Amino acid sequence: MTKTTNDAIAFFEAALAQAEMILGITWIEDLTDPTTGEIGKLRLVTDIHSEWCPVRAALVQLAA
Repeated sequence: MTKTTNDAIAFFEAALAQAEMILGITWIEDLTDPTTGEIGKLRLVTDIHSEWCPVRAALVQLAA
């Protein structure tokens, strides 16, 4: 659970690092269109009212 801005930033950075480990490339590379070079939008999804881990929710969105 995040309590401060610093907590939220640390959570987000950890989620991105885990996504890069799973994908085997950086999250920016994953979001970049190889033809146009345009970087797509990053969707971060959390559900603080669920037992489902928010980091996993973010990774699911990154991998989709």
